[in-house]
Amino acid sequence: MGRTYPIPPWSHAYARQEWDRAIPHINEGIRLYDLNNAGLEAIDPLHYLALIACERGNFGEAAGIIADVLQRLRRKGSEAYVADGLADAATLAAFSGDFVRSARLFGAVSGRLEATGGAHSLPGRAAYEQAEATARRALAEEAWLSAFAAGRSLLLEQALAEADEFAATMAEGKRAATPLQTAGDSDLSAPQGEAKDSSTARPATEFDLTRREREVLALLCQRLTDPEIAARLFISPRTASSHVANVIGKLGASNRREAAGLAVRHQLV
Repeated sequence: MGRTYPIPPWSHAYARQEWDRAIPHINEGIRLYDLNNAGLEAIDPLHYLALIACERGNFGEAAGIIADVLQRLRRKGSEAYVADGLADAATLAAFSGDFVRSARLFGAVSGRLEATGGAHSLPGRAAYEQAEATARRALAEEAWLSAFAAGRSLLLEQALAEADEFAATMAEGKRAATPLQTAGDSDLSAPQGEAKDSSTARPATEFDLTRREREVLALLCQRLTDPEIAARLFISPRTASSHVANVIGKLGASNRREAAGLAVRHQLV
């Protein structure tokens, strides 16, 4: 008979967002699996280690873990399990502000789950659903639907290749080029990446931004990441990401670069 392994007591700690309590248990579980040549069993705790890194804004660390997960999933050879790995990458994209890529990858996840009849398990499912909702709020509906549909049409190997490339690029501390990104989006303040109607400035009140959202927008215009915004405003990275998504949605922008351009043009900061 094969050896059985005790379930580490990290699941409830993760669900309660008690990261410091969950991480040692997760790491110990991964160590025991790898030590006993059961590395494929370590995929599940690795998912949660990646999600915690995303929550804390440690995107390079999260990307490295996700790259490891994707390699193990390839060896496992189960399309049903691959959906969680793709969802990890989609969540990282949402947290790091790459909303179009997040939509594509969540589209790929949807295609895999539909093909296999699978579903994400709790507590990870809640994190995936929140990340997907954040990315969707941040994009115009048409942009979301277009990217999501493009992701659903990807073959399994294509989806894995995109997730692999994204994770590798983020792990190196670089910004990955979004597949659907236009040439005009290359510069934060470039007018060609902004909305087409640029004739006159509109008052801040028209966008219905709260005081906090205007503070977030000002920091976004300085090219700060969500964790950096969180540190400046003494809020959590999750709250900062939520504010950024709300700001982008209220401005009707497709991404944070376009939002910054709109802010400058309409004198919102």
